[in-house]
Amino acid sequence: MNPLVIPYFPIFHCRLVYSLVNVIIVARKNQTNRFCYCFMFIAVLLKLYFAIFFTLFLPGLILIHFFENRFNLRKINLLEKLVLSFGLSLTSVNFLTMLLNRLNIPINLYSLFLTIILFSAVFWGLTGKIKNETALVKNKELSRKNIFSYLKTNRLTVLFLLVFIFSLLPRIFYVAEGIFPKATDLGHHLYWSQIIIDTGKLADYDGRPDFIIGEHIIFSAISLLSGINLISSFPTIVLLLINLFSCLALAILAFRFTCFFQKKQTGWLVAILTLIIVGIFYPIGDPQAKYVSGGVIGNLMGNLFIPLIFWSLLQTFSTQRSIFAFLFFLLSANLAYTHHLSTFVLLYSLSGFILTTLLLTIFFNNFNFKKSVLVLWKKIKPFFTIPNLGFLILMGLFVFLVWTPSYLNFSAIDRAVGSPIKATRTGLGFGQIILSVGPWRFFYGGLTLGIILFFLLYQKFSRHLSTKINPTALIFNAWIIAWAGMILAMSTYPRYLKVDIPSNRVVTYLAFPFVLLSALGVFIILQTTRKFLPSTVYVILFLTLIGTGFISGLSDLSNQARGKNTDALAAETYASAQYLAPRVTDNEMVLKDHIYLAGDTWLKHFFHRGYDYPISRTFNFRYEDIMKKRETCTRDMVLKPNSEIGKQCFAQTNTRYIILKDGSDTAQFERSNNFQKVYSSNNVVIFQRNN
Repeated sequence: MNPLVIPYFPIFHCRLVYSLVNVIIVARKNQTNRFCYCFMFIAVLLKLYFAIFFTLFLPGLILIHFFENRFNLRKINLLEKLVLSFGLSLTSVNFLTMLLNRLNIPINLYSLFLTIILFSAVFWGLTGKIKNETALVKNKELSRKNIFSYLKTNRLTVLFLLVFIFSLLPRIFYVAEGIFPKATDLGHHLYWSQIIIDTGKLADYDGRPDFIIGEHIIFSAISLLSGINLISSFPTIVLLLINLFSCLALAILAFRFTCFFQKKQTGWLVAILTLIIVGIFYPIGDPQAKYVSGGVIGNLMGNLFIPLIFWSLLQTFSTQRSIFAFLFFLLSANLAYTHHLSTFVLLYSLSGFILTTLLLTIFFNNFNFKKSVLVLWKKIKPFFTIPNLGFLILMGLFVFLVWTPSYLNFSAIDRAVGSPIKATRTGLGFGQIILSVGPWRFFYGGLTLGIILFFLLYQKFSRHLSTKINPTALIFNAWIIAWAGMILAMSTYPRYLKVDIPSNRVVTYLAFPFVLLSALGVFIILQTTRKFLPSTVYVILFLTLIGTGFISGLSDLSNQARGKNTDALAAETYASAQYLAPRVTDNEMVLKDHIYLAGDTWLKHFFHRGYDYPISRTFNFRYEDIMKKRETCTRDMVLKPNSEIGKQCFAQTNTRYIILKDGSDTAQFERSNNFQKVYSSNNVVIFQRNN
């Protein structure tokens, strides 16, 4: 069975249902071959679903059950438990796999299965039984309430589910066009996942700080547990799940932020509005489904964990519970092992949050530094409990004794921190910021930032207010200001913050805080105008706000969805690699054309000769990057194969074969006596250099 097409579209289980029906029909007709095929197809799907549940849900659900019973986490609702369990599962699998590697236990099907089972059994056993039967009954009743996530009416529940479904549909249709494994970034990343599978050890990346182990472990684990090849559609399906849960993580973050100031029902209205904006208005553009189809693993995981980390942070300040501080440290530690850029953005955001909180606290306490410190200390004490400090020490030992992130070296740090020296890193104009965030989100997000700042100043200077601002409310406001403000500053004026990272990558992180801010802004407008506007005018206002957001999203959707299907070209590229791989000797090099071929980054999976094999001719601007010492021979060998420089490059690199798209820079090879065509399909050709 071809792993490239299994499973193509299992999200709605339509193929599974179809196959089950087919099995019945075929069995009645006694067509044994079709019956076997359908049975195998069902078996593959079931193994995939089992592997996904086993790695992405089971460990987290067990941990949530443990925390719920041991630390009284019953106040978090069912949706929060589900989203948190997803993040904790990813975290657990990452750290367990790194521990297996440190213990020199081969990473394979059996070790992963037994380790996750043992981990789950231990925490299930530590949970214990609730002795108080009354408490047990109360817990069950509360769980039933949580099915509706504290939504006081069934209508809100139905609305939330409908919004989620409509958030799912555009992503599925967009990703379905690119479900065939050909994404450039995904091909690079999954090479390291395959290394884990082949060697039974974690990849050392040959000294490359661009990669980090948390991006690759989960795909190796699912592949080992399901038996499905990495060159298949399942990595894209996993990335789609991560993107969907990142949207839900943003929704629960909006819920908790709003609940501190308003009733829970109001909080869920803002959460639904947040899900509408992130899920329906802008479902494709960066960092959404476009990142899924593009295989941008690190950014997708970062956009899942950053909202979860902030959710834990706000819960800590709101409840003063040390368990939420522990979750903050645990999820932050996992992010540090998952994506360096997301960790970098998180550190800057937290630094801005600390500074903003300190300044606002001093300001609202009339510049009384001693009083301000005492107020803040009462709020941050849950972070400094003995268990949490012990965990930080344990993570420090883990970094040095178990696995050190690849970016913890001076070379990687120098590439990320310092004065930007490239035009792509010197910051974006506000026009580019608006286009990246989306005009609708940018307007209402900026409006909300202004409203929050106005409210704080009004709270400080108004003589009509007799009550002082709540320290927790002050912290919450400081957090949302810092989150959006720091990323905005990193994107526009990186030189002042010593950020030497491509600005167009940093700005994608601005989308999520502006989603939350725009949801708050729209809700504030609707809430403040409801009392004095006639019902007809109010309905028109509501439709205008939602309609303009939908139109803005459609514009973004139309821009992002343009493109052509390159599945056939990628399949031909893979076929050419299958032809060539057994014919290339150990000392011969292959050159491929990254500009015109589709899925060419996956060719290393067929040759199995290292990450840099084969070499690539790429886009011209890559050769102008002074930060990357790229060999220009790859360009000259394609464009000028018969020139002196071309001949020298062929001799220096010992390149024997060239894989090209037919009709794209192939004429110079066809008319040369030094090369002969040894392979040809509809769109892909291979030329061999004569000895």
